[in-house]
Amino acid sequence: MSQFSSVNRSPNRAERRAAASNKSDTPERQAWRVREFCEAIGISNSTFWKYVAAGRIHIIRVGRRVLVPAAEAARITAEGL
Repeated sequence: MSQFSSVNRSPNRAERRAAASNKSDTPERQAWRVREFCEAIGISNSTFWKYVAAGRIHIIRVGRRVLVPAAEAARITAEGL
């Protein structure tokens, strides 16, 4: 925090997100977006799509959005790719 900022300032976007993520009443995540999933697992976007084509990662489509179900993410975390 800067020495010049006011004491009664409102929280910035990052602080609001951090506060929201710390709430215990936040529902469990149901699905991951592709980019978030790749970052969490540590694979590239192209590797992700290769695994999808090979049937190693199962996805769901909601309109144009592609999601990885939370159960699939948990399976991959537990078993590995």
